[in-house]
Amino acid sequence: MRAFEPWKGDLYESEGIRGLRVFILGESHYGREGADRADFTQHIITKCAMVRETKRQFFTRIQRMVLGDLRELTDADRTDFWHRVVFYNFVQSIVSENTRVCPSRQMWQEAQEPFLQTLSEFSTPERTPHMILILGQHLNRHVPTLPIGMVRCVINHPSSFGFAINRWLPKVQDALTTAREKISVAG
Repeated sequence: MRAFEPWKGDLYESEGIRGLRVFILGESHYGREGADRADFTQHIITKCAMVRETKRQFFTRIQRMVLGDLRELTDADRTDFWHRVVFYNFVQSIVSENTRVCPSRQMWQEAQEPFLQTLSEFSTPERTPHMILILGQHLNRHVPTLPIGMVRCVINHPSSFGFAINRWLPKVQDALTTAREKISVAG
């Protein structure tokens, strides 16, 4: 059963990112007691990803890689971006109050079915992601096979030690190009 509802931006289906529907897959949530509520992902996106004051490089790095733009982002840029994508954390329980704690084997196993359920909810022609951006090599080892036609792009976790945006930005942009080419061929 899914504990955290995915964030789905208002423009995800109609516009996406330059016409592409991008599904961003994170690993897990961290927080204090009471954080395990269904709207926790929405809370994190609106309170942490859309505002610059939080100084969360994790979200800024994601935006810059997907947009292919390293300039300073305004709060309006941030808000616009998050209204164009889906964000879902794979592990469906709070891992710890502290960051950098790895999910348990049981957490990984219990996350499989909710993830597949979530993907099936996005399986209609107007909702199916063109690309799924998987945030972390370790996470990728736990992600099941994706539906045919969905481009899978795996990068190092944006908050990992030594993360270099210049290394991963071209890979994300190449995956977006591949997704766009698949749409052109299918259309």
